[in-house]
Amino acid sequence: MGVDHVRMPVDYNVIQTEDGKIIESGMKHIDNCVKWSKEYGLNIVIDLHKTCSFTFDDPQYCAFFRSLALQEQFIALWQELARRYGNDDRIAFELLNEITSAEFAEPWNKIASLTLKEIRKIAPKTRIIVGGIFNSSIYGLTLLDLPWDENTVLTFRCYNPLVFTHQGADWIDVMPADFHMSYPLPLKEIKNADRKLFGESFMQSTLSTSLPLRQRSQKSLTCRFTVESTVLSTAPTPTAH
Repeated sequence: MGVDHVRMPVDYNVIQTEDGKIIESGMKHIDNCVKWSKEYGLNIVIDLHKTCSFTFDDPQYCAFFRSLALQEQFIALWQELARRYGNDDRIAFELLNEITSAEFAEPWNKIASLTLKEIRKIAPKTRIIVGGIFNSSIYGLTLLDLPWDENTVLTFRCYNPLVFTHQGADWIDVMPADFHMSYPLPLKEIKNADRKLFGESFMQSTLSTSLPLRQRSQKSLTCRFTVESTVLSTAPTPTAH
């Protein structure tokens, strides 16, 4: 299976000032990446990785979800991106990377819905990728309430079994820094290690959450899914690769 696209993360401050003005020199970087992707036969996802007053890795930087002005600035940025890069079947949009806290679920539904509607006025055929809370978890998708259409793409992250993919991760409280496991291993050993660190129902709850999404996708052709998964470099080599 070959690579057919690249996901290009863009922080808002590269292409938009704090007061909402477009930075043309920043847009030139996007122009170049789109050009290079097409030259090599690749599709490209323009992923807004950070917006003004929200990023996934700073829990204190979240005023975006409480500020109408910042939300309007976010929508205006996507309108501009749609005017420049919309209606090109080689380009997709990802509204915002990894919404975090549960408290953002309701405001994110409102913000994403408004943004989708505005983009669709300009770029009705562009594929738009949207994720939910808890860093684009499977569970977060079940809380999304958006104006779906045939070009809406749902995205989620899946790092199970976490005990393997995130071994030694220093930001997971229950993960020992010196914990390591190699692959392949018998499934029973992986389950036992996962249960010991994260509890009896961790993997089961993730799997059960995915069932209604599967049923939903079977009933509607508008539900499509992308997924991100990885193994940290803290895993033993060559296991990490």
